[in-house]
Amino acid sequence: SMEARIRRGQLLREILKQERLDPLPETFHMAWLVAYNEGLLDGRDAEAVRKDLQALRRGAEESGLAVTSGREQWREAVGAWLREERHDATA
Repeated sequence: SMEARIRRGQLLREILKQERLDPLPETFHMAWLVAYNEGLLDGRDAEAVRKDLQALRRGAEESGLAVTSGREQWREAVGAWLREERHDATA
């Protein structure tokens, strides 16, 4: 629906915000792209998305994955990072 497209566009704008002089690592971009494309961030409010993005950045920095790593590796890792973040948030 049009409303769902608008929400995804708003989500994308939120994700793309970054400090001009503090660019984010490539691996973080890969992580959020996978999460976004898989719909793992859909339906989350702005605060929840910020927490998810922090978890993705942390996971990407600590994982040793590279942008050249396979898509399935990224999908599994991103899913695990978000499950862990969301579990910790509810515990």
